[in-house]
Amino acid sequence: MDKVINFLAKIENLYCIGRNGQHRYNNMDHSMLTAIEAVNHVIGKNTDKSTIWNVNTEEEYHETKK
Repeated sequence: MDKVINFLAKIENLYCIGRNGQHRYNNMDHSMLTAIEAVNHVIGKNTDKSTIWNVNTEEEYHETKK
């Protein structure tokens, strides 16, 4: 997957966001966060696309059922 991400990062105006764009399970909140990170990149607040790919990569899952 790292090879794919590195290749796609070279395409300046391509942002892989959400479940389909990243080909991994993201809940709706995570999908929206990838979109927000992409927007931040486009408007110049961030120039590192790795922040998009780092959404939902934590080892621990925080949602709990009551």
